[in-house]
Amino acid sequence: MSSIKKTGVFVNEEVDNIAAIVNKYRLDAVQLHGQETPEACKELKDKLGVIMIKAFPVTENFDFEQLRTYTSVVDHFLFDTPTASHGGSGKLFDWSNLERYPFYNTYFLSGGIGVDQVDEILALRDHRLFAVDVNSRFETAPGIKNIAQLNSFFKALKG
Repeated sequence: MSSIKKTGVFVNEEVDNIAAIVNKYRLDAVQLHGQETPEACKELKDKLGVIMIKAFPVTENFDFEQLRTYTSVVDHFLFDTPTASHGGSGKLFDWSNLERYPFYNTYFLSGGIGVDQVDEILALRDHRLFAVDVNSRFETAPGIKNIAQLNSFFKALKG
């Protein structure tokens, strides 16, 4: 069995459309980056039985308490840099804000992560940090990953 999970990334998409895409492509997970409600997350999770990831942009004054109603309906949160385009800025957010994260739910760390952040990621020492979401900083061109750079990054993270 493969540990790689096929994940669909959606922004403010209708539940029925997400369900159709999940079923068509046999996705394992759904990552939501818009203003999806806890009710929509629950409906998708109940209907599809997929891994549910809900993204939130973390600002200096981000109120983590707003996540409370999501804690029972998502498997993981994804904390990202705020952008108008719901991600993809290539910029880091201030990870010290995560010190205020009060819940047990695991999370993905996202937003402008590159090879230079290995030591900072390891220094977080947060058992709730489930995954690191990397993208544009590991690309040689849009959508083309630098595999050698990724392998080096993963090796450094594993120690």
